[in-house]
Amino acid sequence: MVVDPGSEAPVAAGSAGGTAAETPPRAHEVLEEFSQLDVLEQARLLTRVDDATARTVLHEADQGAVARLLRSMEPSAAAAVWRLLPTDDRVGVARHLPRELRERFLSTLPPAEKEAAQGLLSLSEETAGGRMSPNFVSLPDSATVEQARRIVQNSASAETVFYLYVVDSRGRLLGTLSVRRLLTSPPNARVRALMSENPVSVGVEAPIAEAARLIDQHRFLAVPVVDGTNRIAGILTADDARRAVQGDVDRAVFEVTGVDPGREAGISPWKAATLRMPWLLVTVASGLGCAFLTGLFERTLHEAVAIAAFVPLVLALGESVAAQTTAVVQMGILGGATSPRRWRDLADEVAVGALAGVGTGVVVGAIAWFWKGDAGLGWILGSSVLLALSAASGIGAAIPLLLRATKLDPAVASGPVALAFADLATLSIYFGVTRLWWTSEP
Repeated sequence: MVVDPGSEAPVAAGSAGGTAAETPPRAHEVLEEFSQLDVLEQARLLTRVDDATARTVLHEADQGAVARLLRSMEPSAAAAVWRLLPTDDRVGVARHLPRELRERFLSTLPPAEKEAAQGLLSLSEETAGGRMSPNFVSLPDSATVEQARRIVQNSASAETVFYLYVVDSRGRLLGTLSVRRLLTSPPNARVRALMSENPVSVGVEAPIAEAARLIDQHRFLAVPVVDGTNRIAGILTADDARRAVQGDVDRAVFEVTGVDPGREAGISPWKAATLRMPWLLVTVASGLGCAFLTGLFERTLHEAVAIAAFVPLVLALGESVAAQTTAVVQMGILGGATSPRRWRDLADEVAVGALAGVGTGVVVGAIAWFWKGDAGLGWILGSSVLLALSAASGIGAAIPLLLRATKLDPAVASGPVALAFADLATLSIYFGVTRLWWTSEP
């Protein structure tokens, strides 16, 4: 049975931590300005607004950007901004901080909050547990309505109560209770008799993309996150799930280009160039490999000069398909696709590349035929594009899967490596088909 508590509006329950119950009127204007400034200007902006607005801006801003801001500030100013951060956001920001700075900030937290933060940081940020908030309101199943109301009123750790979670004596999730029903029920009624059973929940190790889909499917404001024994460990809010998934989308795009803006922000041009050099060298290596292949087919190019004119076109098509496929597969990996599903994705992407190759090959071949008046050139280009795009799609899918299978992080590597191999495969196919056609002609 699916419990849909989403119709119940959240209610304020405290004054510290969590997401602000009400957004200050100017906060969205300040946030828009904040996102367009460099870190020094961002720091000045935060000193010009009240604490409520600053807290909302810090909550809505990209957590990586907030971490870069903290790294750039003087220790005392950074500590002031850290104190303004909503409790739910501190772990996310801490993930982007250097270890030494992270430990310094965590040491300022109360012991219980520090222990909870360290526990969350030990979990992968690609899981629901790694993104959950430990601030939620749970009610003992044996409590009366009157006792439950007092618990809600005293829940200062959760500024916004999304839903009320009913647990047994061991903390295991039994059900949910709407705030409306709590407020309208007799004081002596038992919570257990009023709750909705079999609540929807996600596991601590569930992929964040899977949890986000569940939240979106049921239109929840939050979903409980449980451990292996069904004990509630935290909640994942719709806002945090959305930001996490958007971050994965951005990461997949960055991986195709070989550039990670999050790592390069706030560092010197020299260090940024150093970070990019390994992947640029991959491109250099593939370029030299293509030059070597061209040398091997030099005689063929002399005999078929028109073939050389279409080399940039064939390479561009192969690179485009490889980049598209790499992005699609990377999103599947970040979304938590299982291993069988990943390898099925490889086969699917090869099929997509072959179908795209048929359509593109017909178009390119026909254009070359009518342009140059050479049917042989048209057949060479058409068949080469078909084979090259099939190979490029297979390479684009295989590289990130192989990196993940060998326990290597495909981050900021899949794109450059896939494009390099796609270039070599595309050129080999193009020249190989050309030589076969020319040598087979009577």
